Amino acid sequence: MKATRIIYWVSTVLVILLMLFTAIQTFAHPDHREAFARQVQFPGYMFEMLAVAKILGSVALLVPGYTRIKEWAYAGFTFDLSGALVLFAASAVPFPVTQWVPMLAGGLVLLAISYITYHRILKATTLNS
Repeated sequence: MKATRIIYWVSTVLVILLMLFTAIQTFAHPDHREAFARQVQFPGYMFEMLAVAKILGSVALLVPGYTRIKEWAYAGFTFDLSGALVLFAASAVPFPVTQWVPMLAGGLVLLAISYITYHRILKATTLNS
């Protein structure tokens, strides 16, 4: 169980760092955000909304308890990363695959590891109670 907790916390912290990094970049560089939004033909406010959701989801993963909110955070992060994969893959603007697949696929793998280990810990805790 100790190894599972370590894997959970390492993967969860890495997911949170990824989400917070992208959220901070959204607010720190509004000119880049707007240029990217025009490039992919999305409204700029969409990225601001996603950045706020990433911050709230990161907090949700750190706060103990609140299993339903954590589930929504995991779902939201999955939608965000999956949507980003589709955005890059289907965009009319050529984005080199080598630039976005490793980061996003790695993010999805880390997210899956965090989610699976979270449920293993939750199941073990429920059985021991």
